[in-house]
Amino acid sequence: MVKNYLSICSISFLVLISISFSTFLLSLNFMLNEYCVFLEWEVVSL
Repeated sequence: MVKNYLSICSISFLVLISISFSTFLLSLNFMLNEYCVFLEWEVVSL
């Protein structure tokens, strides 16, 4: 019983980590996109 509970805990923990990591990657990608667009606009305005 305890072993089963531990495995469920570790699986949920891994899922949580992967979800947070993917969210972090998505936000980072979005920020980089915005920054690149901003840089392009700066270069064009120059």
